[in-house]
Amino acid sequence: MQRFKNIVLLYECDRSTLARATTLAKQNRAHLTVMQVVKNPPEKWQNIDIAVSQLICESL
Repeated sequence: MQRFKNIVLLYECDRSTLARATTLAKQNRAHLTVMQVVKNPPEKWQNIDIAVSQLICESL
């Protein structure tokens, strides 16, 4: 039985959390989406459409 199909990680530079999410995704053959919030983006980013991209972690 598969516990997780999709995992979303809000990444805050904690490698142990990223490693755990990667392990869970591999064990469950799930999709892992990693997002990072930029609190004060540079002015040149103000007009860019923000999209969520998937990151596949093969190894750390």
